[in-house]
Amino acid sequence: MYKSYTKSISSLKDTSDLGTSIAQMITDPPFVIAIVGDLGAGKTTLCTKIVHKYLSKTIQVQSPTFNLLNIYELGQKTIYHFDLYRLKEANELEELGIEDAIYQAPCIFEWPELVLPKIQYIKNRILI
Repeated sequence: MYKSYTKSISSLKDTSDLGTSIAQMITDPPFVIAIVGDLGAGKTTLCTKIVHKYLSKTIQVQSPTFNLLNIYELGQKTIYHFDLYRLKEANELEELGIEDAIYQAPCIFEWPELVLPKIQYIKNRILI
């Protein structure tokens, strides 16, 4: 059984608070965070807040729009940040090694529509 709740985000502080809450929920892989939203909705800002709370505020978080994946590491902790905006077909996911990545480190997906069918069986997932 999955828990679900709704939260309205209307400020940067709300986004920061949500990022902190999500970061505190992260467990060992597989753990997936899928963030859906229009352009400019704050997906990368939320990712930044999650990474900063999970790893360190010193990590520079950027949208991986052109390279599709950024890997953030600190000590023994790692988090993968995917941006799937430019992908058009589900078979392109295989080239990125997403199914392996899910089991190696917690993963954040921006524009996750293509990956949602592959993560539906993962118990530890957050869909935003």
